[in-house]
Amino acid sequence: MIIKSKKMKNFIKCAGLLWSPENEVVHNKKHFTLQQGLNIANDKNLSLATIKNYKELHIATYQCWDLKLKGAWYADKKEDLFDKTKSLFLPAIGYCEPYSNTIIGQGIYALYWSSTKYNNTENGYYLGLYEDSNEPIISNNIDYKLAIRCVKYA
Repeated sequence: MIIKSKKMKNFIKCAGLLWSPENEVVHNKKHFTLQQGLNIANDKNLSLATIKNYKELHIATYQCWDLKLKGAWYADKKEDLFDKTKSLFLPAIGYCEPYSNTIIGQGIYALYWSSTKYNNTENGYYLGLYEDSNEPIISNNIDYKLAIRCVKYA
């Protein structure tokens, strides 16, 4: 379901959150450090999903990896999968290796920062989705540049 906002673009309601329909892109960049991601979301009066939100997204929704578009679809109802107005698509844009600035795993990995810090350190958890895995990988690392998807709490 699309939620319209006068100030902001449309949002997709899924797993109890309002999700931005697209990944954030700033100055043609699609990968960000955790702190950059938090700043971008904050500048838009939005948030990054918590790791708990990502776990709920995976448990409480229908999901499917799209081999053609290379990414994961999530929807509250099975019949809404693949509908861009009623389901959330997280594309596999890979990640940016911090030392060489090389993009790795495009079309294979969908890695998204969460706002959840790891054991009160500067490291943050992220959601990792892979083409041949049905389970999300929840991990942490501060060095990589990952995709971000902003959320608005309903």
